[in-house]
Amino acid sequence: MPGRNTIFSLDASGGRPAGFLLRLASSHLRPACVLLTLSFGSGACDRVPESSAFSELSASPPGQVTWREWSERDSARVLKRPLFVFLYSRRSYWCREMASRGFEDPELARAIGRGTWPVRVDVDRRPDLAERFGLGGWPSTAFLTPEGEWMTGSTYLDPEDLRELLRRVWVYSNNPKRWADFERERRNLALWTAREAQPSSRAVVSSGLLQSFTDSTVAALKRDEVPGPESFLALLDGDDSAARALALDRLNEIVASPLRDSDGTFFQRRLTPDGVVLDREKTLAMNAGWLAVLARTDTAAAIDLGDALIGGFHAPRKGLFVAGFAGFSEESSGAVLLDAGRTPPRDPSVYTSWNALAVTGLAALYQASSRTDYLDLARDAMASIRTRLTHPAGGMLHVLDQPASPVFLLADQALVARAALDLYSAGGDTAEFRFALKLTDVMLERLLDDTGALRDRWPEPDAAVFHAVDRLVPSGNGVAVQVLTRLYGLTANRRYAETAGEILAVLANSHLARAAYAGALSRGMAMYLRVVPTPSVPQDRDNY
Repeated sequence: MPGRNTIFSLDASGGRPAGFLLRLASSHLRPACVLLTLSFGSGACDRVPESSAFSELSASPPGQVTWREWSERDSARVLKRPLFVFLYSRRSYWCREMASRGFEDPELARAIGRGTWPVRVDVDRRPDLAERFGLGGWPSTAFLTPEGEWMTGSTYLDPEDLRELLRRVWVYSNNPKRWADFERERRNLALWTAREAQPSSRAVVSSGLLQSFTDSTVAALKRDEVPGPESFLALLDGDDSAARALALDRLNEIVASPLRDSDGTFFQRRLTPDGVVLDREKTLAMNAGWLAVLARTDTAAAIDLGDALIGGFHAPRKGLFVAGFAGFSEESSGAVLLDAGRTPPRDPSVYTSWNALAVTGLAALYQASSRTDYLDLARDAMASIRTRLTHPAGGMLHVLDQPASPVFLLADQALVARAALDLYSAGGDTAEFRFALKLTDVMLERLLDDTGALRDRWPEPDAAVFHAVDRLVPSGNGVAVQVLTRLYGLTANRRYAETAGEILAVLANSHLARAAYAGALSRGMAMYLRVVPTPSVPQDRDNY
């Protein structure tokens, strides 16, 4: 899990410190995966047929526990049982290890079913729940009251630790006189995981505030941290020449480090400061983000990375990119940590925001290389996004096989709108501009809050989060500021500029302490302060 000395210090866990574990029993935080070597096609035209090239990752085993969906959580209140929420990533070895060791145990499974209402959450499918209940890494286990309030939680738990924690939860939940002993831990967990739930005092958006964000990012780089692609782009876009030079130096170090595989893709993170032990999971989201950066700084490395993404992550039958590769192999005995003799399975899941990042990266690669095959593939992927991932009522679904009653996530709407604008900038197709405009209007209609910021999801407005720290994907609010500012520049419609300014004013102060990890918001602030409207697209909205 990432910490102060890791290169990729933010991931799907939300960048929370892995050592911060509030729990009632001892447990072990373990690395998600180790030792993966992949080799994909050497060029965009050398695509291996997906049916024969890669084995597909199976769903995480449910074990003997009868798992429920988050939508069924009201039954916990009716039955007066605590909620036991198991948050997992399909690609994490330790999530599978906890499931096979603990949930395959019939006695432990019966105990979980008798005393709790067990809910299993795939954190990639429900990043909003990961934001609310994740505890620094995957797996995370969250024990909640029947009303959904925090009781306690942990990361990885051995079977005996889980049994002990279950016993303690039952004692407290069934004996109100002892609840006071539990209250401090419950309150701390609630405060820690909700620290971004509400905006703080309004900020004055200025060049000085932007410089504070830049200084924070520079300081993080000097501490050997690398916040993520958006923060690098913020420095590369900025006017601070020393900050740009530092960003370039650190990028060169990353490209030359063990985190970059022989095919040009990047592993998830380093697990030890010296980089000897790596988390070798690979995700589309992270690699697509770095593709956009390298297209600005190192065309040769960007081409290697782009071709590897096309050869390994692109699923031609779907017309989209899949989620990535696990850090383990699957054998009859279960998940096995990788060595040189094993190959990883590919996660076939298709996520909207991750594909939007791929479109943005390919559009940037086209502009850097002038190779039209990258632009053509980006256009094809966007066409598939619009065809297969748009809800009939408007707005973007989160995942390809999403249920009929979906949760609309801000990051999906904002990243797809940005990708459409990137395609418009790269290829000049006004249809992409109009799609971005329409999607932005839907985003504002559903997600704009009375505070002036955008909620992270719709519906469930009472549990909304207004975060602006970049996670596995850039923050929705940060990308939305970028989109709104660009639309203002293209249309001179002041509504977009005013909304972007409100988001910045509402969120900047509450994220100043972690400005190094709010790269998307920082980039949006720079765009907002510099934009000069030059309307260039016909406003024929009737032709959407």
